[in-house]
Amino acid sequence: TKAPRVRRNEPVTPTVLRLAFVAALLSSFALALLPSPDLPAEVEHADKIAHFIAYFGLAALGLFVWPRHAFRVCVLLLAHGALVELAQSLTDYRQGDIWDWLADAAGVAAALAVHQLLRYWKRIPRT
Repeated sequence: TKAPRVRRNEPVTPTVLRLAFVAALLSSFALALLPSPDLPAEVEHADKIAHFIAYFGLAALGLFVWPRHAFRVCVLLLAHGALVELAQSLTDYRQGDIWDWLADAAGVAAALAVHQLLRYWKRIPRT
């Protein structure tokens, strides 16, 4: 059998994106269990903003990779965020926070809203 020919300008394969999503999930979990980084004191709620952005990015990637499984992706990320907070509460140098999880959920919801809008706009006929 012939080996498949690889094209240089071929877009990133779904497998690579799936692996990137799993790697992002695992690394975000690991990073969340490290000692807390110093966030800018000038920015009010900087940690909540960081949670929102992180989970927006995770959700955007997950929804891009599995667009027909939006509900599952969102539930997975909400569970991931809850597990992170639970794991942090079990350490003596971090603390679990429901408000962090709510910021995670807001990031997931925002990414889902963007995802749904893009799907809607793709269906609108262009004139």
